[in-house]
Amino acid sequence: MFPTIKQYFEMGLYKEDDIKLFLDTEMITQDEYDQIIVPENETVEPNNDLVPIDKPEEDTVDE
Repeated sequence: MFPTIKQYFEMGLYKEDDIKLFLDTEMITQDEYDQIIVPENETVEPNNDLVPIDKPEEDTVDE
């Protein structure tokens, strides 16, 4: 049941309230709930090690 619920959530067919209902009715465990909900709410740390790519100069056409 968990893989289907997770897939439907990722597709947008289920909302966070729906997943909470599945947890409350014991259709999924707390760990499974966390696997579905928590990743969406996590923030990504910026990576300051990235090197900017030089943008090539645009070609101009002489008319």
